[in-house]
Amino acid sequence: MKYIDQLEAHGPGVQRLIESKHQNRCHHALLFCGPSGIGKKLAAKAFCQGVICEQAQEAPCGNCNPCRKVYEGIHPDVLIVGAEGRSETVKIASIRNIQTFLSKTRNEGSCSVVVIQDADTMNAESQNALLKVLEEPMPNVYFVLISDSTENMLETVLSRCHLIQFKTLNTEQLSKILGDSGFSDQEQRQLMTLAEGSAGRAISIGRAGIGQTVPAILD
Repeated sequence: MKYIDQLEAHGPGVQRLIESKHQNRCHHALLFCGPSGIGKKLAAKAFCQGVICEQAQEAPCGNCNPCRKVYEGIHPDVLIVGAEGRSETVKIASIRNIQTFLSKTRNEGSCSVVVIQDADTMNAESQNALLKVLEEPMPNVYFVLISDSTENMLETVLSRCHLIQFKTLNTEQLSKILGDSGFSDQEQRQLMTLAEGSAGRAISIGRAGIGQTVPAILD
């Protein structure tokens, strides 16, 4: 299975990133920024597959052992961290785990990928610890930071990253995703009025049953 095939809107952009990696032109730290629920996390996993794949030059094959392990979330050279605990922040312990992860010899491939979800929830201590890692990039190590906004991120961290702005999904893209998720045409129309271009938001509303109340809300 290939993550990139599941990207309704951002597949071509991720494919270009994968191509740039194989041409030795990819920045070591990428920042995927945009509203929640539009596919940033899926795009990060697609990038991981493309970087780790044994055969990829333009896109991951989806069939080799590394591709399967990335898809199953068990590849030893891919680390994904994110917000946790009651504070729902990326804690300093997670950054230290990254440092430990990078200090180890790679297990299977020629490169490693670290994905930091909810990067905008890092406090100053966590960001400064991450900065030390970003300032001295290791060969064949790639970072993907995922954030809804850059507002709470330090300029020093932002300056070390290549910002990639993710746009909200259009009506056609949303309809395709909602249809694939099992929603009827009528439900799709109702949900898209509240989605604000976010498939994640639309699906969450639909699965909660709130979509059925949309006509009343609009009256």
